Amino acid sequence: MIMKILWLSSVQLTDKKVLGSGTWIPGMYAILKNRFADLEIVNLTWGGVSQPIMVEADGIKEWIIPKSQEMTSKTIRYIDQIIIDESPDVIQVWGTEDCWGMFPFTELCPNIPAIVEIQGILASVSEEYYGGLTPWELVKCWNIKEFLKPSSSLPAIRHLYTRNIEREKRILELAKNIGVQSKWSARVVRTYNRNAQLYNSGIALRPAFYSSMKWDLSSLKEIKIFSTALMGQPLKGAWTLFKAFAIVKKWYPNAQLILAGVKEEGLRRSGFCRMLIKFAEKHGFIDDIQHMGKVTAEQLAELYRTSSIFVNPSNWESYSVVTAESMYIGTPTVAAYSGAMPELGKDNSVMYFPKGDHRICASMILDILGDESLAKDLSERSIRVAEIRQNRVWIADQQMDTYNKMITKI
Repeated sequence: MIMKILWLSSVQLTDKKVLGSGTWIPGMYAILKNRFADLEIVNLTWGGVSQPIMVEADGIKEWIIPKSQEMTSKTIRYIDQIIIDESPDVIQVWGTEDCWGMFPFTELCPNIPAIVEIQGILASVSEEYYGGLTPWELVKCWNIKEFLKPSSSLPAIRHLYTRNIEREKRILELAKNIGVQSKWSARVVRTYNRNAQLYNSGIALRPAFYSSMKWDLSSLKEIKIFSTALMGQPLKGAWTLFKAFAIVKKWYPNAQLILAGVKEEGLRRSGFCRMLIKFAEKHGFIDDIQHMGKVTAEQLAELYRTSSIFVNPSNWESYSVVTAESMYIGTPTVAAYSGAMPELGKDNSVMYFPKGDHRICASMILDILGDESLAKDLSERSIRVAEIRQNRVWIADQQMDTYNKMITKI
């Protein structure tokens, strides 16, 4: 008998341009479809359309509806009709960042169990968004872009998160079933809802990481410090990273800083990005930065494998897919002790520094660069931990077990 699951997500699975990291939805889709022949997954997402359309490509069935910031009556009608047409056994809402979770499931489809999967907590993002910048540093982040378009300023972007906090709170309060990937997320959820049934979810990496070769110190010819910290978003800790790298350069003049993610250029550069560039110019390492821009999963896996160290200086993470990816490849990893990230580096497989402390971050990078045995030990430990945690069979079985339990409850 076929089990049908309807996903409500912000990711277009049929879009081949889905690059970079930050979402585990494509990875979860791949392992579930490969593991269970009797499982049908239909994805419902937003897109640049005026009316709902159904797309099928490479065996993926996907509904795309017009983008909406709020759960309007029109959006409710679209979703309701798709639920009627598809008649799923379970509905899974990916994240609280969008308004998917505000759909009136209980009223319109009371006999179909729904689960909200936690991907982030907007309240925490809002609180940590400035990434430890001082008031004067925030002032310096105002540049031509912010004056021409105030909505692009850091306070304005932070407000975009803040304005949806009440909606997120309501989603969590109403949810009967919630999926969490960390103890940290579970504890935060319990401050909103003490009665919901919580389900532990594994995080599946994209196929490219499972097929990638592992990190090998002997194959490295240059010193490359790799990070996915965005130069346009202080939340991810780029300011901490740049200050730490300035210290590293004093001891290793040939070290390079490799960055992946959205690349801001020309007038599109934010004031925060310009501040980072000025800092790099002042400390003489602007020419040692390689910004790769958006990359595919295959390219990202190769960046981990060919780098000396991966650094995640983020001030907040509800899980951290990039840290999990780095550990799976075996790249020695240095990460901020923030959010749920401390849960990933079991058995001393990751070196943690207090969030925002660039000196300790730099010190840990220097320790790894100066001690081959430490680098190899971190690599071996991280692979052992990550291969158990990211085991595809276990993750798929756990997710299917959640679906079965929800159906049984109904």
